[in-house]
Amino acid sequence: TLQSVVRARSAPAGGVVDGPLWIVGGGDPLLATKPYADSFVNQPQLRTPFEDLADKVVAAGVREVRGGVVGDETRYDSLRFLPTWKRSYVTGGFVGPESALALNDGWAQFTPRKVAADDPPAHAATVLTDLLRERGVVITGAPSSGRAPSPLVTVASVRSPPIEEIVGAMLRESDNNTAELLVKEMGRRFADAGTTAAGLGVVRRSLAAAKLPATELETVDGSGLDRSDRASCNLFAAILDTSGRDGQIGTGLAIAGETGTLADRFEGHPAEGKLRAKTGFLDGVVGLSGWMGEDLVFSFLANGLPVPSERPAEAAQERLGAILATYPEAPPPAQLSP
Repeated sequence: TLQSVVRARSAPAGGVVDGPLWIVGGGDPLLATKPYADSFVNQPQLRTPFEDLADKVVAAGVREVRGGVVGDETRYDSLRFLPTWKRSYVTGGFVGPESALALNDGWAQFTPRKVAADDPPAHAATVLTDLLRERGVVITGAPSSGRAPSPLVTVASVRSPPIEEIVGAMLRESDNNTAELLVKEMGRRFADAGTTAAGLGVVRRSLAAAKLPATELETVDGSGLDRSDRASCNLFAAILDTSGRDGQIGTGLAIAGETGTLADRFEGHPAEGKLRAKTGFLDGVVGLSGWMGEDLVFSFLANGLPVPSERPAEAAQERLGAILATYPEAPPPAQLSP
C-alpha cells in the first residue's frame, strides 16, 4: 500500500498544533475526494478517501492549527508532464500533473472541464484545510507547499488499497496518471530515485529477469502517451501468458460489455463477457491485448490508421473479437491479416 501522512513538530497540546501541519505524499494515485470519484461515468471508482484523512486528524484531537497546512511531494521529482507530450493530453483531461501528492489526479477543477493544479501539493493542502475547517478546526495561515523538516511526529495517515487493486483499476480504466506514478514508485523503491527514468530502468530489468523480450520495449513514459513509445505484440502476449488469466494482470483487465473501458463496447457481440483486455488509443494508433475465454492470449496493435481513427479502430477490434470468439476453430490466415 501507499501511505499519505499528516505530521507536525509535536503532538497536539490542548487540541492545538503549534506550527504547520504537514501532509506528506506517498505517491498514492487514488487519493481522491468523493465528488471527484462520483464524477466518473464508470462506478464505483476505487479510491483512497481524502475525507478519511481529515476525519483522522480531528480524531487525533486537533482543534486548532497555528501555521497552516503544507503539502510535501518530495517522495518523487516535480516533473509534471513530459515535455514531448502533446499539449492536448493535458487540456483534454487525459493526464493530470504528476506529483507524489496528487489529489484528484492533480486536477484543481474537474467539472465542467478539467483544469490542472499549478502546484499539486499546495492544492492538496488547500483541500485538506477546507475539510478540516468544515469539521470545526481553526486554522491560521495559508495553505502552501514545501519540504517537511525532520523530525516530526505522525498525527494521522491513510493507506491506499493494495497495489494489486491499484493496478487492476489502472488496467480497467486505462488510467494514465496511475501508470505514471507507479513507474516513479518503482524508481523510488528499487532504484533510489522517484523519477520516470529510474522507474523505466526497473521495468526493463524486471522484464529481462523474467526472461521476457525486454528489447522489444522502447518507452520514455509510464503510460504510453508519448508518440515515440514502441512495444511489440510479442512482448504483450508474453507478459499476459506469463502472468496467466487468473494472475494479477488478467484479473484486472476490462471485460467486454461489462467493465472499465470496455463497458460500452462489444454489447450484443460474440465476444461480450468473454473477452478481457487492456485497450489503448492515440490518434492513428489502437491496441487491444488480453484474453479470450479461458485459454487464448491475444495482442493486437495497429499503426497508421486514418485520423480521426476512433471508429475504424473500434471496427477493427470488433472484427478481431468476432474471430477470436470462434476459438478453437481457426480462421483462414487471410481473415487475420490487415
